[in-house]
Amino acid sequence: MKPLDPALIRRVGSVRRLLVTSTVLRILGTLALVVQAVAIARILAGAIDPADGKFAFPTTDLVLLATAVLARTAVGALTERVAGRAAGAAIGQLRMQVLTAVARRPSRTRAGSSTAELQPLLTRGLDGLHAYLGSYLPALVQAAIVPAAVVVVLLAVDPLSALIVGVTLPLVPLFMSLIGWYTQTATRDSLLTVQRLAGRFADVVAGLPALVVFGRVRAQARSVGAAAEEHRVATARTLRVAFLSSMVLELVATLSVALVAVTCGIRLVGGGMPIQTALIVLLLAPEAYLPLRAVGAGFHAAADGAAAVEQSLSIIDEPGRKIGTRTDSAAVPGLRIEGAGLDFADGRRLTVGSHQFPAGQITVVSGPSGSGKSTLLNLLAGQDSADRGRVLVDVADRGAVDLRDVDLRHWRSRIGWLGQRVALRPGTLRENLTAGRAVTPALMDRVVTASCLGQVLAELPDGMDTVVGPGARDLSTGQRRRVGLARALLADAPVLLLDEPTEGLDEATEHTVLQGIRPLLAGRTVVVTTHRPAVLELADRRIVLAGDQNDQREPDDRELVLA
Repeated sequence: MKPLDPALIRRVGSVRRLLVTSTVLRILGTLALVVQAVAIARILAGAIDPADGKFAFPTTDLVLLATAVLARTAVGALTERVAGRAAGAAIGQLRMQVLTAVARRPSRTRAGSSTAELQPLLTRGLDGLHAYLGSYLPALVQAAIVPAAVVVVLLAVDPLSALIVGVTLPLVPLFMSLIGWYTQTATRDSLLTVQRLAGRFADVVAGLPALVVFGRVRAQARSVGAAAEEHRVATARTLRVAFLSSMVLELVATLSVALVAVTCGIRLVGGGMPIQTALIVLLLAPEAYLPLRAVGAGFHAAADGAAAVEQSLSIIDEPGRKIGTRTDSAAVPGLRIEGAGLDFADGRRLTVGSHQFPAGQITVVSGPSGSGKSTLLNLLAGQDSADRGRVLVDVADRGAVDLRDVDLRHWRSRIGWLGQRVALRPGTLRENLTAGRAVTPALMDRVVTASCLGQVLAELPDGMDTVVGPGARDLSTGQRRRVGLARALLADAPVLLLDEPTEGLDEATEHTVLQGIRPLLAGRTVVVTTHRPAVLELADRRIVLAGDQNDQREPDDRELVLA
């Protein structure tokens, strides 16, 4: 584990601010520490061996001591507060960056991203940053400043003590590094165990109905129990290493301070060292080792957070797709696929073939489940890039341009999208439908009527103002499809990409919806995927994806088979 990953400093602004603030505060705290040690030494030396044989009340030294103590207290409290705030901000920034990186993955890659794998990272894993940034990082800054400052002061006061401290100080980080190499492996294993356990538990919960039917609940319960025991053993192993390593660091620091104390004591008894100098050395020497011991103790507490940072940065730094810059296209662009194909991580190869999606026409894509209908839409939407061939977009009076060269944000602003899963954001139904766009009441009423969304509104307690989405009222599959369809139509985009728009609807509602949306599709480039016969009646053109090579039926005059 790196003490501080430079990539984390570059990626997260709050970490940079924390480093600067901690450095300034620790420098002030170190000055207060030196003043405190000198004031205490002068007070004790004056009490033990007065200069003129009479004890004089050390008013000045007491004021300096009180000021130094208050300054160190204030620096400690302020550092803790700043570090806590920075940790909270950094966790939020890293979570957002990880989610953004996952969202920017190609659709086929994102679909393979295990929620059970990401959930431990984004929750328990990144929560470890509270210890990493709140305790470990300020301690690391202190360890870089205080020992060097103490050695410089001791060099001015007593060179021999400075030499002893300077020689023994490197032993602490040396042992810390040796222990850290082993701890890094144990911590990584513990995090992987948590992820495996989360994945296994999520799979068991998702498959509970089938497990109950086939009588496999007890077997899976034993499997989850075994995984939990594996996690317990890994956690206990990490804690054991942490306790033993802390003891080793304490032993090294104690022996080093004892060596300085014995040397000072012998010289003091022999009259070779003033008592005030000896007191300054004895007060400052332990302070040189204390920050290193604090880093060693905080290292293990922060190990989970450091491992999560490493994993998060590996996701964030994944090579991304080429970002296009062109924003020009026809008012109602046509689309064309030329020999496009995709390669999947599991070795599957999907060939989409070549076809045109004429501007202003409705193209319905049908075929068996798994034949690539949704993949075709993802290509057209720019959510996937073809590994072979290309996807072209019409540019007014200038032919066509490769979708890879088009600014993806601009392209998606021109698309009305209905995917396989309709995601609802936390908020009212109206906010989900408009997605921040200005929608006239007339258009809203027209779309609500066309998509049969009025039936959904009648079942909701507050109509359009009903709060939906995560943590609020949930909707059925059919209700979600109608909400998603209405949202796509309200986008008023020249291109509509609709994946199974009538899924979950009964035949009567499906017929009503299809008749209602037909006028709203006029003049747009529309690509609809479906396996339901009624939707085919919308088509100006049809495409049949050949998922089954044994299907030898002839397409009608509006059909084209993509091999």
